[in-house]
Amino acid sequence: HGSATSKRLLEEENIEECDIFCALTNDDEVNIMSSLLAKRLGAKKVLTLINNAAYVDLVQGGEIDIAISPQQATIGSLLTHVRRGDIVNV
Repeated sequence: HGSATSKRLLEEENIEECDIFCALTNDDEVNIMSSLLAKRLGAKKVLTLINNAAYVDLVQGGEIDIAISPQQATIGSLLTHVRRGDIVNV
């Protein structure tokens, strides 16, 4: 038990041996900060759940390997489904 943004906790859990660190809380700031810290401490990959679309744009191409936005994922799935039919305009 502890904060995902605690350097001490991540080191105690041997973060440097993790293949992937997943930050999946409902707090975007905690997810981003804990992912950046995990990556800096040696996690091979980090996956971060981000609800605020503006934050996704900020972290894209940085140290965070995978940034997932539920809204964007849902829209992508819907468009994939819709585009299978004879749709004139979306």
